Amino acid sequence: MVDGIEQQIPSDQTIDSVSSHLEVMGNPTRLKIMYYLSTNELGVLELSELLNMSMPAISHHLRILKDKNIVTRRHEGKNVYYKMEDPCLIQVLDLAKVHIENHHS
Repeated sequence: MVDGIEQQIPSDQTIDSVSSHLEVMGNPTRLKIMYYLSTNELGVLELSELLNMSMPAISHHLRILKDKNIVTRRHEGKNVYYKMEDPCLIQVLDLAKVHIENHHS
């Protein structure tokens, strides 16, 4: 009955990576940052104002997101701007939002 069923799921390495990404993405502050950056390119100052948090706290969250390649950054002079550009990750955010709105209202 279970012969071949193991092949239906990703490898252990992929499962570990997905789990690690979901853990990073599951933080409420980082989720807010990702939603903002999925449609806007913003700097630490703008995110700090939007989230009413200190710039060091925002920088900490951005560093975690950057380390997982969830956000990208662009330097312009002394300023650094962040954006979420991966359409797959943006779709994950959109699908999660739609699921919650449709099934948990």
